[in-house]
Amino acid sequence: MRYFGADIDEQLRKWHDGEFKQEFREKYGTEAAAATQIVRPEWRHLVRFGEPVPMDWMYNLYIPGSRPEGELQQNVYFKMQFTLATGMNSAEARYHTDLLQPGMFPYAGAGIHRGYLGGTSGLLEESDWWVFCRIVDKLADLRAVAAAPAIAASKARVRDWKHLLGDPANLRPAS
Repeated sequence: MRYFGADIDEQLRKWHDGEFKQEFREKYGTEAAAATQIVRPEWRHLVRFGEPVPMDWMYNLYIPGSRPEGELQQNVYFKMQFTLATGMNSAEARYHTDLLQPGMFPYAGAGIHRGYLGGTSGLLEESDWWVFCRIVDKLADLRAVAAAPAIAASKARVRDWKHLLGDPANLRPAS
């Protein structure tokens, strides 16, 4: 999916599979696995408690290890259910057991960080949250860089507001 002309999916995957994977392996070893799901901001308002989230509505990232991707993705989904139902990060489930419902996985690792809904599973709970936040921070940075020319065009009062369509040809300031 393109965002203001930039292929954010490709940029995030390249960073995740390269630089981040190396950082992850140094921190957690070669057997550690982690699946991360981040709901795309443009679809977040459509995600509902108890309903499946279409895979193309999310960034799905996986670092292979001793646990299968599908199992870890299910864990993230069930952790996110607590967040969807309550608005709280999944770590809060242990303190608010009165709010638990069938289908919720009451472990840390899912929630909302910088406005992005999602989570990670595969490591200790605190590490799941660290991985999720680290990836969200990178995603937010990539999206901010991609949006910067459109913001500059808006501030420069480019005619016709075509810069909001994300076409790089429309991002030149008006002369």
